[in-house]
Amino acid sequence: MIPRRYQLKRTEEDRKADESKSLLPQTVKNLMKLIADLSGIRSSMVDIGLDWRLMPLGRLTAAQIKQGYEILEKIQQTIDTIQLLSNAKGKKLTENSNEIQRLRNKLPALSNEFYMLIPHNFYGAKGSNAWGYARPEEISTTALVRTKLNMLDSLTNIEIATNLIVTPPKSDAQSQLDAIYDSLGVDIEEVDAKSQEFNLVHVMIILIIITIIMTIMIMIIICLFAFISFILFIYI
Repeated sequence: MIPRRYQLKRTEEDRKADESKSLLPQTVKNLMKLIADLSGIRSSMVDIGLDWRLMPLGRLTAAQIKQGYEILEKIQQTIDTIQLLSNAKGKKLTENSNEIQRLRNKLPALSNEFYMLIPHNFYGAKGSNAWGYARPEEISTTALVRTKLNMLDSLTNIEIATNLIVTPPKSDAQSQLDAIYDSLGVDIEEVDAKSQEFNLVHVMIILIIITIIMTIMIMIIICLFAFISFILFIYI
């Protein structure tokens, strides 16, 4: 059994040795190598603003992400309540002021709780200090909550991919690539370029492209017709 940490920190020599043990066809093997590409996963985490160094691959859990969703839900509920209380008028608004302030004071703590759970990469962000680090932005608007929800959606996909990568081989003789393939629970075969299936897919792709082009052309014609009609309506 290969330790999980070893799977995530293998050298190029280790990867080549593991690939040589694989019993998969070369095309399927190449696909498994793409799935097992740690650099691609880390790059995806950086793209959505996460710090993968503080969130090691293999230690990311569905429970952790679920807790992130729950914190964001609390933040959104707080924002909605503040908005509702702020919509009051006159004396009622004055009576609500203390409660509004109390709720606003909760947002920094909830934001910090989210950032502690889901480590972000604040290096080089807008408003960075002399060392290149920015202060974490308080999650106090619905728009920012949506952004963080999208981040967690992406993180969920990353967690699924990570679980595939850390799937341990059944024995020392089995390749890590073969273990990943087995964990997918599907049969993947290369389609021969001369087969009927390949030709069918090829024709379908061409038809889709033609349909898209024709749709765009029809829209252009309709816009031109509407523009010409408008010009004639003005000058005639």
